[in-house]
This record gives sequence, C-alpha cells and structure tokens, in this order.
Amino acid sequence: SVDFTVYPNPNDWNFTVKVSGDVQPFTLEIFNDKGRLIETIRGKNEVININETKFVQGAYFVRIYMGGKTAVRKIVVQ
Repeated sequence: SVDFTVYPNPNDWNFTVKVSGDVQPFTLEIFNDKGRLIETIRGKNEVININETKFVQGAYFVRIYMGGKTAVRKIVVQ
C-alpha cells in the first residue's frame, strides 16, 4: 500500500499530507463520513498542504492512489 501521514490530526482544515517512499504522480481524494467525495487533488510531490474552510466539522477520509496501490487515513476536523 501507499505510505502517507496526515498532520496535524485533528485539525481545522489546515493540514499536511506527506507521502513516503518512491513518490510517483498520485490522486488524493477526501471523502466525508457518508462516503461522499469532497475534493480531488492530483499530486506529484511528497508534501501537499491543504487549507479548506468550506467544510463542516467532523470525520473525513483521505485516500491516495499511486502506482496501482491505495491507502486511506481518517482525519478529524474540529
């Protein structure tokens, strides 16, 4: 699977996603707790800073697809 971290967690919609290992172009998706796709970001660098203020507090999921592999992390927005 893809190795990545999200910090800080919990956050206030200002957070960083750091992809580890051999970073290739990837797709990062953010879903709400009901599975609705909120945001899609295409990336190729190991660090992405996200600053979104249009969403409400709650639990969300960050999913990354890279090189045929995928991984998901849960984040909490306060």
